[in-house]
Amino acid sequence: MLEEAHKLRIACIGDLMLDRYVCGDLSPMSPEPPAPVLIFGSEWVSLGGMGNVVRNVAALGGRATAVGVVGSDSCGDRVRALLADVAAAAHLVTDSTRRTTVKTRFSAGTRRLLRIDEEDGHLVSGSVEAAAIEMVTEGIRGADLVLISDYGKGVVTDAVVAACLEEAKSAGVMTLLDTKANQLGRFVGIDLIKLNAAELSEATEMPTTSDVEVEAALLRGLAVSGCDSIFVTRGAQGISLATSFDSVRHFPGIPAQARDACGAGDTTLAALGVALAAGASLAEAGDFANLAASLVVQAIGTTTTSPHEMLASASSDYPDFRSKIVPLEELIDATVRWKRQGLTIGFTNGCFDILHIGHVNSLQEARLCCDRLIVGVNSDASVRSLKGSSRPINDLQSRLTMVAALSSVDQAVPFDDLTPVSLINEIRPDVLIKGSDYLPEDIAGGDLVGAWGGRVATVALVQGISTSSLISRILSLHK
Repeated sequence: MLEEAHKLRIACIGDLMLDRYVCGDLSPMSPEPPAPVLIFGSEWVSLGGMGNVVRNVAALGGRATAVGVVGSDSCGDRVRALLADVAAAAHLVTDSTRRTTVKTRFSAGTRRLLRIDEEDGHLVSGSVEAAAIEMVTEGIRGADLVLISDYGKGVVTDAVVAACLEEAKSAGVMTLLDTKANQLGRFVGIDLIKLNAAELSEATEMPTTSDVEVEAALLRGLAVSGCDSIFVTRGAQGISLATSFDSVRHFPGIPAQARDACGAGDTTLAALGVALAAGASLAEAGDFANLAASLVVQAIGTTTTSPHEMLASASSDYPDFRSKIVPLEELIDATVRWKRQGLTIGFTNGCFDILHIGHVNSLQEARLCCDRLIVGVNSDASVRSLKGSSRPINDLQSRLTMVAALSSVDQAVPFDDLTPVSLINEIRPDVLIKGSDYLPEDIAGGDLVGAWGGRVATVALVQGISTSSLISRILSLHK
């Protein structure tokens, strides 16, 4: 299906956002007045809203064109830069009367603490709406399919929807809509609408707990909206599809270690769009989107998946995590592919001689700083040079396998030197990550990463836990 994806151009229209993540470690309560204190660890931003749909289209191999509105502010400038990073053509209108929507999420480890939204959600109008309609015409011209992402932030007005439908009809291409609006009658003429179960329930004023309830609500949704098809995402229960010409079909949920559903709807919309533009049937597109969504919910924060990952996951009910252990040449090829998809690449390293809770936590924290995490593992010879002749306890292959088995790790690679500087120079990560026991300026390779525009981040450590302390404790118990 995706062999020709690079030839597909998908027009993405709707509400652009900037997603900001702040991660750290919780300390004891502050006395002034009592409140939780988050010790800052790292921070990064990514495209959100329709921008995350663009990211996912690019990650799946398609060429995205973004049409939207941003504020006249630094966050709007950042959105433009991030769109350029994923090679997306951007037709953006600057609205001086609004600020760019920013969602800031604060987390401690895998625990989400708080989200702060900065937004002006009034409907675009006047000259801004007119300019947006002009951009719609430009953005859809030459597209193979149109995706509309309506987060209710003011860009997807009735006039903008009408312009999308007119241009898409003229071009002979499908229109797909993901909307938070509960008035589906606004979207008569759209080919396919994607909702989640809660949105379908609100739009139809019907329950959506069981298959039977979902089927009834979907049929009501078709009647209200006048569209040909509705997909509803149902979390672990999978996806259901209703069409005006066939019975309701259910795509069972794919077992996954779901940790964060944030952005999964954007992935579903992008996957449906890419699959349908590539000539897939609705059923094939449903299967494809179901698999894509099952992969992205396994990460923290908005992320993407790739054809390579989907093929690897689909090839076996029990994917072999040892496939994450790769030689340097294959790793470099993967990093080039990820960068073309606009993904942020993180790197960290260590001996990982006896894998313990400190390693697990720090690698999870490191994964929060990036879209793909590469872990360098010291060879046996370099461990001996660093730790003494009695180390390592476990050989290189054992240590690589243990690291690769962690869900937070995307690739594991060995290196022979005392420091990973040469390896860092080869893979050129966007983020270099180490424990908070290091000062950023003392982290090996940090100057290199800074030179090509990357950053250095530190993550909190579990106090009192280390391989050396574990070895000492074991020896003391057997004296």
